[in-house]
Amino acid sequence: MDATVTTAIDRGANQSLSPSQRPAHELDCACKVIGMLFDYTGLAAIVGCSPRVIVGGGNWISFSAAQTVPLETILALRTADGASAFRADLVHPGHSVRSRTSPSLHLTNLNTEENLTGHVDGYYWAQNPLRHADEFLTRKTAAPSELLRRLEEWLGPSSLEAAQTSSASWAMEKPGKV
Repeated sequence: MDATVTTAIDRGANQSLSPSQRPAHELDCACKVIGMLFDYTGLAAIVGCSPRVIVGGGNWISFSAAQTVPLETILALRTADGASAFRADLVHPGHSVRSRTSPSLHLTNLNTEENLTGHVDGYYWAQNPLRHADEFLTRKTAAPSELLRRLEEWLGPSSLEAAQTSSASWAMEKPGKV
């Protein structure tokens, strides 16, 4: 593992960065989080373009991809163990899904003629409803570097290396309000 990867997943790394370095570091971590979740859920195989990734106010990681995706295609995705990768959203089941991962992808405009958009919830609601509710009510989530650390612990270092490769050319924007 090279030094930049080690810094990205080190718990204290963000505190050692200067204030001007933190936004770029968090955006880099956000791209890796999206890459790991896209790979794990199988979404990377059906999204044929690189997503645009933003870290907004409250640490929210948002993304968009310049293509439409049918709900049925997403619901048919399976993880490596054969489990469903996504579940239809309880509030908007006709056009919104959530990945069964924690952190969780929330795809918000399926079955529309608009480009794919979504965001990352720090916690999957079915596994941790109180923390998910807290994120919703406070409009804040864990920093992308913390989500990356959690994913790397869960999925292992090889998934982080794959995410770095796939996210290297993604469009990124400076952190700010979305």
